[in-house]
Amino acid sequence: MDPSSFLRHQNTKLSAQLEEKRREHKVLQEKLASFEGKEQEYAQTLLCVNRLWGELSHDLQHLCTSAALPPFADANGGVED
Repeated sequence: MDPSSFLRHQNTKLSAQLEEKRREHKVLQEKLASFEGKEQEYAQTLLCVNRLWGELSHDLQHLCTSAALPPFADANGGVED
């Protein structure tokens, strides 16, 4: 095999490998975009749950105060006033 045909053969193989890596890269980019979208959805859900949990905690505290019950412990083990 002469040097030029060897180089053409190597170039063809490397071109094929490069195309395969590009396809893999594109697939990984799409997966990353999907995961980032899900992460944003989860973050929004968590914010909503935290807000509602705070409201529930406040409402329960208000009910306890209105009913003259002793204060209840919060999720961190502290007593809410």
